[in-house]
Amino acid sequence: MLPNTSAVVTQKSSYYYRIMGGNLVTILFYFLISTSIGDSSFAPAKIKQKEKNLSKTNCLDVLRMTPGSHLKAAARLTTIKFIENNGYPAEEHQVLTEDGYYLTMHRIPGKPGSTPVFLQHGIACSSFDWVLSGKTKALAFILSDQGYDVWLGNARGNIYSQRHVKYSTSEYKYWNFDWHEMGVYDLPAALTYVNNKTEKQMIYIGHSMGTTMFFVMAMEKPDVTQKVKAMFALSPVAYMSNFKSPLRMPAKFTKELEKFMKSVQLGNLFSRNPVFDSFIKYFCCSSSIHQKGCMNIIFSLFGFNPAQLNKDLLPLILTHVPAGVSLRSIFHYYQAMNSKKFARYDHGVEENWKLYNSSEPPEYNVSKIQTPIGIFWSENDLITDRDDILRFYNQLPHKMLDYKVKDPKFNHIDFTWANDVVDLVYSKLLNAMEKYR
Repeated sequence: MLPNTSAVVTQKSSYYYRIMGGNLVTILFYFLISTSIGDSSFAPAKIKQKEKNLSKTNCLDVLRMTPGSHLKAAARLTTIKFIENNGYPAEEHQVLTEDGYYLTMHRIPGKPGSTPVFLQHGIACSSFDWVLSGKTKALAFILSDQGYDVWLGNARGNIYSQRHVKYSTSEYKYWNFDWHEMGVYDLPAALTYVNNKTEKQMIYIGHSMGTTMFFVMAMEKPDVTQKVKAMFALSPVAYMSNFKSPLRMPAKFTKELEKFMKSVQLGNLFSRNPVFDSFIKYFCCSSSIHQKGCMNIIFSLFGFNPAQLNKDLLPLILTHVPAGVSLRSIFHYYQAMNSKKFARYDHGVEENWKLYNSSEPPEYNVSKIQTPIGIFWSENDLITDRDDILRFYNQLPHKMLDYKVKDPKFNHIDFTWANDVVDLVYSKLLNAMEKYR
């Protein structure tokens, strides 16, 4: 009897996409974005003038300086090593979530009795974001200098948290999660661990998805939030009705994309590996023209603000960001854009009835959040809009701070590595934190 060739082909295709699909989809994504908005002619005249002043140094030269794993570069130093190289003590801690994911946390320990601060990164990022810009500008180092006990979280699926008790990252089932699971499993495990270690309540600071995770936890796991004195949200993300970035383009095809990705068993995007790193190295570092085009893409996606992007950090940024993300996390945000609601994940009518006893996913009840929350936002943020932010903030029962960044060009990623982030954001943040030390 002849074998079922169509089944064999399907099986081979599924295997191929599991191994190479993430790279292919990611490269295609960058190509489409670059051809549609990456051309320097798209940029305003002032930005093009700025680009004329860019150094002619090829960022490949920077990437060759120090050995590392994928790109064999200084940029590939781990968070721990980078902290130590800047003269600070560093620790690595692991915690197991209730649903079987191993998470890595990094720590810059403070003196005995010092107030713990927990920093949670945004989507497709890692703990490295909080140290990337160095001793004088990175929030983790600034908080350590101020006497805090600094803990850096890593969400499931990023480069530091890719272990599971049962599944490997090459399996689709590993990636079957979104930021709801990060809120109900990751943060409770991490914050409980920190609380047990320090025996103190902590201050929580999140950026982008790091804020979404906390909001979910505060509503779904209120007992855990008792371990948190206050929460500060940098560019908070909940409602997304007014999302302006070109990243919105695939949103209208969310369900079709989800079905396709499931059929080929592809559950993640932007994972670091030699193929992906080589593509990034070529795409953004092979020439000064490519470097400028890459910067244009960053501005187009997150908000034009070339004055705040230190181009010397670009190699460091590009070899740590993105750091891996589940496709379902992206689809969950697309769902928020399409539905104009802040709600649980939509698994389809049949599965929704099983999970929620409803044909539609339930909306989150923001009024249940009991933690005092302060928000930091900016007008030029293409990811999260003023009206969406205030729609969320106005529902909070314990409002603490509503701060608009003074720079009208400040964008979404400027909250972590802008040139003037200390003066524009962190000085205000530190003053507000004093009340909760």
